Amino acid sequence: ALTSLSIDCCDSLTSLPELHTVARLHIGGCRSLTSLPESLGRLQWLRLCHCNVTSLPESLGHLQALTSLQMDGCSSLTLLPESLGH
Repeated sequence: ALTSLSIDCCDSLTSLPELHTVARLHIGGCRSLTSLPESLGRLQWLRLCHCNVTSLPESLGHLQALTSLQMDGCSSLTLLPESLGH
């Protein structure tokens, strides 16, 4: 099963499928991507760089395995899920 996914400079990418088995996800320079899937399954590490994601899914804060969340140059991001603080 796919456990690591890195996507860079895919300007035409507008959406991602549900990522049930991915533990490490890096998305960089995908300017047309504005949201992440609600189901991120086993995600442990997430890095978003220079993307136009406007908000993160509420489910992100409920991922017990998530230990690292890095965001750089995400100027369109206006909302973090409240569940991240719990």
